[in-house]
Amino acid sequence: MKLLTKFRPGERVYKIDYRIKEALTECPECEGARWVMLKTKEYPCPACHGTGKLVLTKHYRWEVNPKSHKIIGISARVAIDDPEELVTRLKNVITAVSYTLSFDPDKEWSEHSLFLRMDSATLECERLNNELDRQEAQREKYEKQEARAA
Repeated sequence: MKLLTKFRPGERVYKIDYRIKEALTECPECEGARWVMLKTKEYPCPACHGTGKLVLTKHYRWEVNPKSHKIIGISARVAIDDPEELVTRLKNVITAVSYTLSFDPDKEWSEHSLFLRMDSATLECERLNNELDRQEAQREKYEKQEARAA
């Protein structure tokens, strides 16, 4: 069986990552001090759990890691839908290819998150982020409809 891969060892690739960005505000209970006084003793603020900040919103985004990384390994996993057919022919073979990068040799990366060019990675992030925005808009529309119905 010949396995075609998207990348070769030694090539440099850009990876995309899913990030969570939080909009924070100062905690109104402790006014950012992280502690509250109860009688004569200080305790971590129960509203912010001692961080001094509250999360207003979480924003999920795909981003390109601006540093390219060298591929140092390729792994393939093969699964057969019907083991009985393995004897006669390889039919319905499912393969998953993953890549090991130089900066983290203990982790494997899907080919869907790696790109040879930064502009290709950026375009994929834009596509994925547009899909996230579309899903968020649908969720907000649904929540407003539910609130009106209640």
